[in-house]
Amino acid sequence: TNKELEQLLASDLTDIIHTITDFPHRITYYGNLSHSQLSQHMEKHHVIQSIQDKPSMISFNEKIYPQPKVYWSHYDMVQTEMILLARSTPFDATQAGVIRLFNEYFGRGMNSIVFQEIREAQGLAYSVFSIYSQPNKKDFSNYLFSYVGIQADKQREAIHSMFNLINNIPKSEQAFEIAKTSILNKLESERITKSKIIDAYFSAEDKGLKHDIREDVYETVKTLSLDELMAFHQSYVKDLPHNIVLIGHRDKIDFDNLAKYGEVIELKKGDIFRY
Repeated sequence: TNKELEQLLASDLTDIIHTITDFPHRITYYGNLSHSQLSQHMEKHHVIQSIQDKPSMISFNEKIYPQPKVYWSHYDMVQTEMILLARSTPFDATQAGVIRLFNEYFGRGMNSIVFQEIREAQGLAYSVFSIYSQPNKKDFSNYLFSYVGIQADKQREAIHSMFNLINNIPKSEQAFEIAKTSILNKLESERITKSKIIDAYFSAEDKGLKHDIREDVYETVKTLSLDELMAFHQSYVKDLPHNIVLIGHRDKIDFDNLAKYGEVIELKKGDIFRY
């Protein structure tokens, strides 16, 4: 709260830093010291008297919405920006390859189905993409996250077209081969080097993995067929219940249209920024 911020002292923050090594922690190092040299530095400069129990973490649980909702907020702007958000199944590392290919084919980049149809063919959006995203940690869910930036008067057509594509994805062998080649080329030329190796290790650990997931992605993408990609869409994407988040000028938003997609709820600045 504002009151808590105003009462906060610099010493309150530095005290946290001073006690940080009293709790379980890890130190990462990337550099030219040998193992023995680094050990000597650690023994000299990182002296631990005692370790306290790790404080309990605040758990932020994913919300479940029995009924779809539309959240909107007023902002004096020419454009209207929308996000269509749907929760899917829990994280599954074995799906990494098909998800990567689905995103490349359907909603990521200028060659994707979503971009070519919504922006290029229909001219409904300034910017558009749709990503089926896997979480950074294994205990969370996958989400379909779709964004559309439009002229306010194209709201009705844009929402209808996005949902139509999400639920009835077109089948194109040419687009599929372009997506597959793009991913394989990226993986073949991509390198994780220097200190980023440590980051990649921790990222894999958060997902319960003990190997580089890119190996699995590469092998899956090489052999995956378009029919298998369509089957993934049918099982995990088609007809997902969505919430909609929208920002735009209140005089230009079509509320009757929004009401077709769920309960319409206005969020004021105080609801979003609580300080």
